[in-house]
Amino acid sequence: MMPRESWTDERLDDLNQKVDEGFARTDKKMDEGFARADRRMDEGFARVNKKMDEGFARADRRMDEGFARADRRMDEGFARVDKEMKQGFARVDADIREIRGEMRTMNRTIQGAAVAIVVALIGNNVLF
Repeated sequence: MMPRESWTDERLDDLNQKVDEGFARTDKKMDEGFARADRRMDEGFARVNKKMDEGFARADRRMDEGFARADRRMDEGFARVDKEMKQGFARVDADIREIRGEMRTMNRTIQGAAVAIVVALIGNNVLF
């Protein structure tokens, strides 16, 4: 086939139409490709978001369980400390009562001894 030396308006219009149709097909293919890529990305992000949400939910549950265990252990520990402190204070109170009783006894003994000394001194006329 020999190349033509001149282009007619009709031939140029045909060429123009073919170029426009080619670009239209290319645009359509690109739009379809971008739409597929968008769907795949959306699906992929949805899967990632779901996994992240599930992971955060697991982490939240584990943290809640851990905090609950820590709270129980702290409550048990404080209960033991409270019990031990009450027992210790009870022993201290008992010791203080015992010391007070011994001091009253010593005080009466000292008073009795003082009276005996005074009577002995009066009896010997030492004071007067």
